[in-house]
Amino acid sequence: MRKKGMYRVFVFLIAFVVCDAVAGAVAKALFYSQKSGKYARLTTIVKTDTAEIIVLGSSHVMAHFIPAVIRDSLHESAYNYGANGQKLLFARAIYEIRKKRSTPKMIILNVDADWFFDRHNQQDRMSDLYPYYGSDGDIIFRDFDRKDRLIGRLKFLSRTFPYNSTIVHVIKYKLKPQVDFDGYEPLYGAVDSLQLAQALGAEEAKTDRTPPRPDTGLLELFSRFIGEIQRDRVKLYVVFSPELVKPDFFEASMIRKIKTICDSGGVSVVDFSGSDMFNNHRLLFHDFGHLNDSGAHLLTGMLIDSVRLRTNTR
Repeated sequence: MRKKGMYRVFVFLIAFVVCDAVAGAVAKALFYSQKSGKYARLTTIVKTDTAEIIVLGSSHVMAHFIPAVIRDSLHESAYNYGANGQKLLFARAIYEIRKKRSTPKMIILNVDADWFFDRHNQQDRMSDLYPYYGSDGDIIFRDFDRKDRLIGRLKFLSRTFPYNSTIVHVIKYKLKPQVDFDGYEPLYGAVDSLQLAQALGAEEAKTDRTPPRPDTGLLELFSRFIGEIQRDRVKLYVVFSPELVKPDFFEASMIRKIKTICDSGGVSVVDFSGSDMFNNHRLLFHDFGHLNDSGAHLLTGMLIDSVRLRTNTR
């Protein structure tokens, strides 16, 4: 009976491994068959793109910077590497993955004030890159804590694990393909005037002036990241995007910290966060944190002017 029980366990394990391998192969094929949407863009970034100018950052990048305008103005190929909800760990990993193929001439790095908090959340969000573990696993897990790196790698013993969170996207964009603008994702519509008035009132009522306490490890990693880009002889511009309401005490404090790091490394900073061209101008914003297409055209043009000015004065 004992031998029979062990045999059943053995057969179950073999069947499980085979099913996992087959399901993983099917999931992988479906994943790489995508022609539009989040993962189609990411596959282009990870596998094939060689643009001379790349823009790194979160959803702010996706909605704020238009590669076609950059390309037509600066006469270099451009691609928007922005990704929803992603922060420092993702940006650094994407740059390293791209560098394996070729080094860009210019990087526009859009930094958000919340990049330097909650490292574990940033590690969790790196799951967007799990489908590419086979070729880039060392880079994906490089900035993880040692324990999380070990646990993360063990999960890849399953062939289906890298694609578990991608099936919904595959189905969504198979049924409703999305037009791609070299990574740029235009947003439309404008913030309601009443919403803006309420937000400004709430901002005036704020009294908390407690200095933020960022993760010093992430601040050090940012300093290392911009230093690596400079050593690769890539032109680097750190950019702060505008929001509808001017930066509050927390955001302003973090922007100052980031600027200090950039200044010490000799990195050019272009700060639109407190620009009167954007703050309180609701018709330029899709929501309080993201420009609409009209705002994106204005911001991209202003960034290009700033890049040209700084290039000509060097």
